[in-house]
Order: sequence, then structure tokens, then C-alpha cells
Amino acid sequence: MIYVYTTNLLNGACEIAKAINGEILRKFDGMHFLRKGKRVEFDRDDTIICWGGHAPEMDGVKVLNGIEEPDGAQFFRGMINVGYTSIEVIEYKGNPNRKSGARIYIPRTENHKKGEDLLMGPINFGVSRSEFWEQKQEFEKEWVVDIFDQKIIQVGLKVPKFELAPDEKVWHSGRSVGRSMSHPWVRTDEGGWGVDYECTIGSPLPTIKKVANAAIQAFQFDFGQVTCGHSYSHGGIIGISLSLTPKVSGDGLDLYIGNFRRKFKLESEAPKKVEKVKQSLEEMKEAKMRKRNLRNQMRNPIVPTPNPLRGLVDEAIDFTPDMYRRLEELIGNPAQVPPRNYTITTT
Repeated sequence: MIYVYTTNLLNGACEIAKAINGEILRKFDGMHFLRKGKRVEFDRDDTIICWGGHAPEMDGVKVLNGIEEPDGAQFFRGMINVGYTSIEVIEYKGNPNRKSGARIYIPRTENHKKGEDLLMGPINFGVSRSEFWEQKQEFEKEWVVDIFDQKIIQVGLKVPKFELAPDEKVWHSGRSVGRSMSHPWVRTDEGGWGVDYECTIGSPLPTIKKVANAAIQAFQFDFGQVTCGHSYSHGGIIGISLSLTPKVSGDGLDLYIGNFRRKFKLESEAPKKVEKVKQSLEEMKEAKMRKRNLRNQMRNPIVPTPNPLRGLVDEAIDFTPDMYRRLEELIGNPAQVPPRNYTITTT
């Protein structure tokens, strides 16, 4: 049995579970999974897909992405540990900007989600709430990379969904009056940014793939969504964040579902769709051939003229195969030729 463990049913988990004939798990008490207050008993060779939650390895049960998602500081340090340039993070009591010179540091929380602490702004956030500080980076572009089993399945460019605010002050002012604007540098969905998967990435693509794969391998995950950016100060592409609950829908979600089905050796839906299309084409081809044959039989002198079936044959392209067979039987036996208002019926 395949299980999908999630804490949020609106993130695509239900669609994944349905597509792979799996079951949803929503509650984990730190030792056991629970359903309706009862402990879930697993069989050997069962698999748990963690899609927004994490769980430890269990005896005889394979767990995908069971490791807890790294917070910002852990991610940056992890990238440095595998030899990649990353954003500098420091732990500092007070405000490090007073002694940092040209560098600018921004306060962050360890368990921040979707950049909500950045959207609050340094003034609203407050120095006292910071759990670490990160060096502020200006990125020319940011990309989102989806990876499954160390293979890139899609890459998209982050683009503003609304008018781009010239600075943070204007963005906060617009937000306070309900005006939709894209944040000048916080490129998240909450900041008014989306992802364009149809655009051409160009020459940075190989480096983007390399950095994204390094991020997944650094934490030994099975799949995930990595955000990379081209940094002005570093002059290259660096990893920004890692999500184990990829925000995908439509075609993006289908890509993950397809990879899960292949991983578990489930029959693909694609061959069924192709076979259905082929069958439809064959039926259309057969319909045209039957119509041509019926017209040829109309010219046979054995059939009396004017033939009351001629009008029916002209409309025969929409007939079912059973109707065609009935027409052929009638034409083959002139004694059964019906009057002009005859309607084809099948039993």
C-alpha cells in the first residue's frame, strides 16, 4: 500500500493519492500514524510519501522525504557545506548593520514560511524577533526548479503578477488599502509573484539545474522544489530556498503524479488515452469506408430507383456501426426497401 502523509489537503496531496491508488494520512503523534483515533498498522514493503509533513523511517516501511524541511539558515549552511556559494547568515544580538559597513543584513525567523517575515519589513518585524540575520541579496532573476529522483522535471521563471511596486514603502501603502502590487524584491506568491513555465530559460539553464540538484542531494531528499537566483553581488547563480511541498497545479502536478506512477511501476494513463484516440480514428475511417460502399451499392441496378435510402446514406457519417450494418442488410435485400420516411433503428 502507498500512503500520502500531509497536513494540508489543499496542496495536491489528494490528487496524488487518488492517481497512485494510495490513501491519505493526516495525523502523526511523533511515533505512530493515527486515523480516526486508531493506530495505523503498516505492512512490510508499504511506502509513505511525505508531502508537507515529515516522519522517521519505520521497520519495513519506505519513507520518501521523511526528513524535516530545512529552515532558511540550515539551507544556506547546507549549500555551503557541499561547496556552493550561498547567502551569508549570522547570529547576532542586536542590529549587525551598525558594524557591517557596506553589507546590509535583514532579520529572519527560522521557521518562516513563504517569506512572510520579509513582507512585514524590518520596521514592522523588529530586531527583537529575529532568530538569525541574513545578508540581503539583490537578484536579477529567480527560477523555480522541480526535481524528482535527481531529475529535473520543470523549470520556470518568477514573474510579477501585478504592477511592480518601485519600493517597499509603496508596496506596503498599496497593501494597506487593498491595492494589488508585486513586491520589488520578495518574489513569493504572497508578494504578488508567479511562475512562468513556458518561458525560455536560455544559457543559465545548465547552472540552474546543477545548483538545484546539489540542494536536493545535500539534504538527501527524493523530490522537491528549489528556488535559485542570479545574484548581482556574487555574480552567479545561488540557491535561495527549498520546499518539500511543491506549489504546483495543473500540468505541474501531473508531472509529479506521472513520476510517482513510474516510480511505483503503476500503469500509465497515457497509453490508455493514446489507445482511445486510435480507436476513435479507426471508427472514423471505418465510417467513411462504409459510406463509400453504401453509395456504390446505390448505383447497383438491382436496387429500384428512386432509392428511398439515398438520403439516409448521405447522412450516414453520423451513424453507429449497428446502423451501418442494418443499412447494408436493407440494400442487400430490395424487398425490404422501406418508404421514404423510414427511420433506422437498431435492437
